[in-house]
Amino acid sequence: MNVFTGMGGLIDHIGTVFKQTIADVEISNIADDGILSTIIREETVSPSTAKRTECLLQAAELAKPDLIVCTCSSVGEAADAYAKKSGVPVLRIDYPLVLKALETGDRIAVMATLRSTLTPTSRLLERVAKEQGKNIRVEAVLVDGAMAALRAGDLKAASELVLAAAKDLQKRNGALLMAQASFDLMRAAIQPELAVPMLVSPPICAEYIRDHFEK
Repeated sequence: MNVFTGMGGLIDHIGTVFKQTIADVEISNIADDGILSTIIREETVSPSTAKRTECLLQAAELAKPDLIVCTCSSVGEAADAYAKKSGVPVLRIDYPLVLKALETGDRIAVMATLRSTLTPTSRLLERVAKEQGKNIRVEAVLVDGAMAALRAGDLKAASELVLAAAKDLQKRNGALLMAQASFDLMRAAIQPELAVPMLVSPPICAEYIRDHFEK
């Protein structure tokens, strides 16, 4: 199976997770390492950034993979728009995450370190819940300071900020949906401290691909 991923960081980490889960997978990547900086600076996914994403997806499609995975949550809605005209299946890394979260119950917290990720992921969760006929309560929380710590290379400080927010959120929610793949780097330090599931996208997406797309 050939999977083409791109648009986000964590290429090596996500690739390792996929290879550990999906048999005989061949992974290629397109990484625009400046797109996140642009989104942070503009505090939104602008039309030009959406177009930039479309160009990356077009390049991925030219390689004729079995599947394209958009690994940057912030541009997920642009990926959805492109998927409607793509000749190759396009999967948002957050989509399997949302499906898993909806299996846990009707009280779900969405956590992110960027508002540009928090908002589209929350919308995706609410849309899929509606499609499934489920009534849910979503509590969306931006963890202030965690992205700055991550960009400074201080994973420990970022994890401590996320853990503090997660401990509060678990009092009111049955699951924590982590709206960025980078949260997977913190899972080993945070999940043992929690009483509810901390759902992260790389392993959940890999399992979904294995179960639904593996050839």
